[in-house]
Parts: sequence; C-alpha cells; structure tokens
Amino acid sequence: MNNQTQIMTLCASCAKIYYSMPDQRIRRADRTQHIKERCEICQTHLGYDYAVTEVQKKDRRAGK
Repeated sequence: MNNQTQIMTLCASCAKIYYSMPDQRIRRADRTQHIKERCEICQTHLGYDYAVTEVQKKDRRAGK
C-alpha cells in the first residue's frame, strides 16, 4: 500500500473526527491560509485545507 495524501477542506467539527482516527494523519495543508471555505464533509460550516493521509499499521510480529 502507498500512503496517498488527500487535500480536504474541513471545518473544526469534521477535522476533529479525523484527529480521533488512529489510522489517519491530519495536518493543516497551508498554515498561512486565512480565508475559510465550505467544508467538504458537512457542507455547512467553513474551514481550512487539511492534508489527510492514511497511516499503515506496523505488524509487530514481522520484526522478530
């Protein structure tokens, strides 16, 4: 599997969902972004661009 990064516009509520997922890495795509856009998930609130990457779980048994 390759880790593919998606750029998504998320409001704070929807970004919180991704932050709580252990298999997702989320960070602001552009920390200097000041203009908010409509959230891609809820389509209600305004938010910022985030880079969301799926994290691969390491198999601890493979290293033995």
